[in-house]
Amino acid sequence: MRASRASEARLPRLEVIGSAAMPKQKTHKGIRKRFKLTASGKVKHKKAYRGHKLAHKGGKRNRQARADRVVEGLQVAMIRHALLPSV
Repeated sequence: MRASRASEARLPRLEVIGSAAMPKQKTHKGIRKRFKLTASGKVKHKKAYRGHKLAHKGGKRNRQARADRVVEGLQVAMIRHALLPSV
């Protein structure tokens, strides 16, 4: 039974060169741990300096560092490309 064209379009295709298929692109694991894509396509990340030694940092600084931030600029395209296979 032949699958519909819509389902064929979603399947990843391998480039065949000679008799060997090219390997799949892999997700960058370090970027996957640090960044998330929102439903609208924006890239979120956690603020730095939230790991330890929080007692000597001000309360306002700690509160503001709790919120996720949105990446802006040219870095977004690089991060999306590195996350591509998992998207």
